[in-house]
Amino acid sequence: MRRAANRRRATRGAAAGILVIAMLVLVGCARIPTSGQVLAGESEQQESDQSYSFFPDPPRDGMSREEVIEGFLDAGTGTQNDYEVARQYLDESFRQEWDPNARIIVTASVPDVVDDGSDRVEASYKSSASVDAEGIYSELKSGTTERLDFTLAQNADGEWRITEAPPGIVLLNQNFRSLFKSYTLYFYDDTLSRLVPDVRWFDAQQTAMTRIARALVNGPAPWLAEGNVVSAIPSDVTLLGAVTVEGDVADVDFSSVLSSASPERYSRMLLQLTESFADFESITSVTMSITGVPIDQDLPPEDAVVVNRQVTSTPLVYKGGELGFLSGVNVTASPETAALQGAIASLTPQKGAYSSAGDVASFVTPNGVYTTPIAVPDPLLVDARPGPLAMSLDSWGYTWTGSTDGSGLRATDVDDRQHSWLEPAENVGATGYRSIAVSRDGARLAVLENSSVGVKVAVMAIEREPSTNRPIALGNPLILEPGGASPIDLAWVDETSLAVLATGSEGTAEVRTQTVGGTVSVNGAVLEGQQITGSNTPAGLRVLDKDRHIYVPKGNRWQQSEAVVDFILTQV
Repeated sequence: MRRAANRRRATRGAAAGILVIAMLVLVGCARIPTSGQVLAGESEQQESDQSYSFFPDPPRDGMSREEVIEGFLDAGTGTQNDYEVARQYLDESFRQEWDPNARIIVTASVPDVVDDGSDRVEASYKSSASVDAEGIYSELKSGTTERLDFTLAQNADGEWRITEAPPGIVLLNQNFRSLFKSYTLYFYDDTLSRLVPDVRWFDAQQTAMTRIARALVNGPAPWLAEGNVVSAIPSDVTLLGAVTVEGDVADVDFSSVLSSASPERYSRMLLQLTESFADFESITSVTMSITGVPIDQDLPPEDAVVVNRQVTSTPLVYKGGELGFLSGVNVTASPETAALQGAIASLTPQKGAYSSAGDVASFVTPNGVYTTPIAVPDPLLVDARPGPLAMSLDSWGYTWTGSTDGSGLRATDVDDRQHSWLEPAENVGATGYRSIAVSRDGARLAVLENSSVGVKVAVMAIEREPSTNRPIALGNPLILEPGGASPIDLAWVDETSLAVLATGSEGTAEVRTQTVGGTVSVNGAVLEGQQITGSNTPAGLRVLDKDRHIYVPKGNRWQQSEAVVDFILTQV
């Protein structure tokens, strides 16, 4: 077994559970059951660690046109053998043309099928989300109605069959969660030194690995590509057939065009595939081939590419003039934080961010935002705009600030002290920024935007200048819908998810976890919660209430600790 593919991501945390295969057999049912308990706040890991098989009914003799459409739509749950049962509802002339993987419509209710006697039959849904052919999940506006038109004809036996149908399938929300699973694919930032996650949704059966490999060939989601996120796989290369698995080894076969690539590219490709297949617990090794001929290639050196950058899990806090790591109720300063606390004491800091590399720290104060080197503290005022300022520090050392007055976002380097003014590529009507957070890979910016219709949650790709990594542009915003009455703060939970603190009823602040490119879960509430900070996993989240008590997660509840601090610093 080649050493190349044996390195597995050690930080997948909750994704490393044992896969449980549960076979759900539906016997003698013409319709898929829509009743049963739905648990609010169920974690995505609980959903994705199980895969189910449904066995929908094939057509029966004498079905009406309406019944044929209903049966066909129900058969979208039968993913086995390339939707063999669903294809039985199609006319033979159309059977191979229909593409079930083109799109998934996710709905909360069964369809309203109407046969008005014309040459077409219509099915309508209230849809909540859709998934495209590349596995990209998109939320739809609440109450969105999808209308699907079908054409039918009688075959030689006098049975109605579908001759025209929209590509894709329709699934009830609970069935989508059972049949499809989120997978974290990886692409490179434009320095080729960091992997950037891209969540996709594929069926939890045998085709998922091949669809992941094909998605890596086709490139990142469009909104990520706007930040020059790229695949190591050349764009003119094609995948030859399905990914093959022998024992615990997966092999990916590419076209002959790849034969002219460099060993360095092969190495980056192998890492990209290995990390993107990490959700498959049975796979411990990945190999590559060109037209069936194996490529003997190792992974890049451990320090060449950052995969899921981690920070210290112990909270870094500011308490009564002390800056250090929290142990129980005590604050323990390191040599770096001890030097820093003296330099910032006179600034009366209110919020802060700290580089895990130990080079830069930034603070929000009553007079604006300051940034400083950590080794030799020298606070620099980088934004003195009036009003509350949102602040984030990125892993390249740039301090981001956003004003509530709508005057835009600013990124400042502590060394050259140059400002970059940035706005989303598409104007979404932002009138100010309530909270901002750069992901630790430095490729994505999450924001809470004030707008004329309320507070929006959005994520954008960051384009950087190649020679300096200076932010120079933002991509089109991906608007998220975590829910909640009014979002007040947000933080990265891990590399793929955001935690949004949103005020609810009776003074509570709900914690809602939103996967970027996925679903939302509600994770309890804190009375009068005001600030949320993340670490490396959901267990690393911390909420601060108005009296500066720290709350820690306990399942879907939050438990007050004995610690009282001024604020918790975000580590990047």
